[in-house]
Amino acid sequence: MVLSQSVLRPPLISLEEVHQFLVKLWSDPGGRSTIFAGAGISVPGPSHLPTARDVIEHVTKALTNHPLIENYHHELAESLQQASVKMEILFEIVQQSAGVKLAQLFKVFDGKAPNLYHHFVARLLENGSVGHLITTNFDRLIEKACAKEPVVFASDDEHKRRASSAIYKIHGTVDRPETIVAVLKQVSRGLGLSKRQLMVETLSQTCLVLGWSDDDIDLTPAFFQSPEGLLLWFSYDPDANSVIDFSFPTHDASRVHPKIERLLRERRGVLISCDPLPLLISVWQDLKERMGPLSELHSAPPPDILQVTSIWAESLTLFERLIIVSDIFRHVVHWEQSQSLLKQAERVAATAEDRFNVHYRLGLCFTNLSRWRDAFDSFDACLTDKGYKGTIEELVSKRPVEDPDLAVLYGNLATLFQQVGRVHDSLVCNEMDAALCERYFPENRSSAYANLAISRCELGDWTGAAHAAEKAAKHGIQEGDLLSVAISHQALANCAMASGEWHKVQHEIETANEIAELLSRPDFQIECLKGLAQHCYRIGEVDRSQSYVNEALQIALRHDLTDSLAELWMIAGVTLKEKASILYPLDSLPTAPELRESLEAYDRSLAFLSIRNTNQKLRSIILNNRGLLLHLMKENERAVQDLWESLSLRTNLLDDIGRATVLNNLALVIMGNDEAEEFLLEALSIYERFGHKVGRCQVMHDLAGVHMIKLKQLSRLHRVQRRREYRIARNYLEESLRLAEELRAPVKIKQAQHNLRVLESLA
Repeated sequence: MVLSQSVLRPPLISLEEVHQFLVKLWSDPGGRSTIFAGAGISVPGPSHLPTARDVIEHVTKALTNHPLIENYHHELAESLQQASVKMEILFEIVQQSAGVKLAQLFKVFDGKAPNLYHHFVARLLENGSVGHLITTNFDRLIEKACAKEPVVFASDDEHKRRASSAIYKIHGTVDRPETIVAVLKQVSRGLGLSKRQLMVETLSQTCLVLGWSDDDIDLTPAFFQSPEGLLLWFSYDPDANSVIDFSFPTHDASRVHPKIERLLRERRGVLISCDPLPLLISVWQDLKERMGPLSELHSAPPPDILQVTSIWAESLTLFERLIIVSDIFRHVVHWEQSQSLLKQAERVAATAEDRFNVHYRLGLCFTNLSRWRDAFDSFDACLTDKGYKGTIEELVSKRPVEDPDLAVLYGNLATLFQQVGRVHDSLVCNEMDAALCERYFPENRSSAYANLAISRCELGDWTGAAHAAEKAAKHGIQEGDLLSVAISHQALANCAMASGEWHKVQHEIETANEIAELLSRPDFQIECLKGLAQHCYRIGEVDRSQSYVNEALQIALRHDLTDSLAELWMIAGVTLKEKASILYPLDSLPTAPELRESLEAYDRSLAFLSIRNTNQKLRSIILNNRGLLLHLMKENERAVQDLWESLSLRTNLLDDIGRATVLNNLALVIMGNDEAEEFLLEALSIYERFGHKVGRCQVMHDLAGVHMIKLKQLSRLHRVQRRREYRIARNYLEESLRLAEELRAPVKIKQAQHNLRVLESLA
């Protein structure tokens, strides 16, 4: 039996013991160890290379250094910081709009002056104490610290080779920009075969991790999957001098990132928290005979990051700047700012292709702002840009799948149709999107299938949804589209909810959440948890629902997402109202303490919303829900005030579906009043115009209620009128039941069947 290094070695529980271990490890040639170096080693002087956060701040400043955009600088910088957006995400947004111009930004990593970290690892490499040196850094500072030009492997093909004293630049090198791996889709694809084999080989030795924070999503799996080898992880913390050896039982890991802690526990590694440089210098002094004296440092000006980013930004056209900044705002879910910038881009668009790129983005913004008519107008403009005749409605009715230009439209149209309640049209658009991507754009299949999975979930086609989600996950991993992978897990969670597989639901949501965190998308994490909460609410598991809301609230608070906080407190209010309706009989419901707590939740919701005071759609939704609550509490005057304000907001937003929803609720509050039927008929006409089956189902049910009330009020002497009211009510209920069965909505089916029985008792 072969014992692992972690079993044979003595415990390492102090910096002195780590010092002695490293001196012994590197005292003889033989290359028995690996150094894995990250960007942190290039930050100290005289190198002074920028951190990822520095790059993001300077790129943001350079992009907004223009009279038409400068007012957005503060909010853009603040949003990126709050969302913890990674450099790879920013670079991907830039690449999508500015293409090859991205390479100019890599000059910020072209350092001239190696520091003691670089000289230290260069000496170890050159004297054979270290067998492999792997670095994620683009800079050439380790090469400059070497006595002679070392062998550098940077491309995928080169990583197949092995050589003594070689430097493996696993993400490429600044002097060959074509080798650089710096955008999200590249790192999301994971390591290729040759790089993965390299990592497996090197991590099976004793490996020293230096200046790396474990934020490269392509590399982390290799650390978990490699054969056992001793892992010495230096965590830069100038205020600490501690060592945790995870080969022995320990609970003292409060300052360790959970992912790093899990890795070191599994690998039985060692965490060294300190400023590593003094320790490494002392090791160097003890190894002076092998390594020579400490290197003399030479100063050289670091890259002028301000100059590099400014020159890069000036190479962009105004149109490119506007598109990039609007896309960044879109990524951090600031739709108003994004559409405002796109309107400016529309004015300077020089070609039909430019106008198309603006209009489909505007369509997406207006969809998320609930400005449905503006969204349809924007997508109609896309057709004009491409030289098509007719409107989106005509396009969807014909359903052509021959033209590749339509793929991006179908995906966005599917979202719009889903938002306005046209779930069947949404499904059709997603099916056409998937067909076009299979035929013309195989690199975009993941997003098409992810959206198709969600559409099928909406219609209760769980088998079809799971099939599409599995395809989305498979293609997403190949394409490096992690958001689509996350959405596929969300769809699989929905499928598991339908079958009551709660353990699987939890696993799928946790996976989606983990990806959302990697993508700096707390909004998507909140969406996952919100979906779980709403599902639990629907099936009556109110306490479980509240626990998910509380978890989402913690994320929203951590990232200062005020709109999300407002929405989550609204959901908490709905949940408390539902809890009260379960706990109390109808006659004592108005005084239930949970209803008062629900009202307080709605008030907190509106208070958070007032911080920005921009999301009028959400304000309308909150007022609508609070109005229904006040009606339940017998405070009808206040209820009507809230609902009228909600209706006014929906009208101003040109949100017809939202308007229909509020009209329906107003009718319920004033049921028995002559205006109730007018409100319901107006809502019905809107739902019919949009093909909104869920809305039609509910309105038909409520219209039947209007005529059942009239039937009750008529005496037996008014037989003709009674027959008329009975016939109208029955027609509405039968149509409501038919739609409920078509929608596979068990609660609505039961409601319609119950009221049909009540109607018969009134006849």
